[in-house]
Amino acid sequence: MITLFNSSQTGSELEAIKKVLESGWWAQGSKVKEFEDKYAKFVGAKYAVATNSCTAALDIAVRVAPLPKVSTVSAFTFISSALCLWNADKRFKFVDIGKKSLCTQEATIQVLYAGNDVGEGMIYDMAHFGGGKHKGLISCWSFHAVKNLPTGDGGMLTTNDPEIARRARALAWCGIDKTTFERAKSRYSWDYDIEEAGLKANMNDITAVIGIEQLKLLPERNASVNK
Repeated sequence: MITLFNSSQTGSELEAIKKVLESGWWAQGSKVKEFEDKYAKFVGAKYAVATNSCTAALDIAVRVAPLPKVSTVSAFTFISSALCLWNADKRFKFVDIGKKSLCTQEATIQVLYAGNDVGEGMIYDMAHFGGGKHKGLISCWSFHAVKNLPTGDGGMLTTNDPEIARRARALAWCGIDKTTFERAKSRYSWDYDIEEAGLKANMNDITAVIGIEQLKLLPERNASVNK
């Protein structure tokens, strides 16, 4: 039997998790921010918003992107690429794929299936492209247990647009414009604004520190696969 989709760890993840547990702050906090900053730099984007899955990142992306009246998405992908449009009550149609690339030439939500970097899009589903560079208006990344940067589950939305980043960050936390960590930095503040209804899709510090440690392994891991 050939074992596929096994995650690997060095032991540093356990120590990092222990520090978070001992800190008393387990929810979205400084480690999520650290992971966002490091991942944005790694993929070459200005902004990153950590989420609890790539599906959640896609759900947010279709809310903040200027979609056409009828969006297009690859007919060959995981259901989340289309489900995000369906959940947002957006009209869409499927686009066929190339025989060799298994990707579409052009789509509103472009899926880089199996790491094949082809085609143009507005939103990029990068679940199969971990370790690549940010593309399009918004890129959505997966840290599911079977991906090459596994955290158990988790995701990230990256963009170079500051307004999209601002809205995405709020939408990932129920639409609230400030995280609990931001409101607790000095004296706890109960004041916040909600401009639009959001999701409960934020990442926590326990997941984030696994991501920080796994990110250190990603270049070498990808290089070994490509040999």
